[in-house]
Amino acid sequence: SNISQACKPLSCSLPDLTGLRMEYEQGVSGSIPFLSTISISCSQGFVFQSSSIFSCVKSKTLTCSLAEGNQVELTPVPSSLTCSPLTCPPLNLSHAKYNNLQDPMYGQTIDVQC
Repeated sequence: SNISQACKPLSCSLPDLTGLRMEYEQGVSGSIPFLSTISISCSQGFVFQSSSIFSCVKSKTLTCSLAEGNQVELTPVPSSLTCSPLTCPPLNLSHAKYNNLQDPMYGQTIDVQC
């Protein structure tokens, strides 16, 4: 018998981001063609963890590429990334009373009285 097989283009499926505090760029769904890139960002109030204290990375680029065993996958793997709460610098106000939070986070309210 003569079996013909069609070649299908390689693509990466999108992993589920539930619980990772991340989201894909708007309009991304389904699968990503081989060697294509997409952006991923942390949810509002979170930034990617970075080795630099002064670096607040809001988005990362993922690439659909070959991994071990000729499998295709998005790299870096989203589950290997960490979105941490965005913190604000501590307040240093003179002549004011306020609840001094050690590391105030995005969305927290601080009451200040003169």
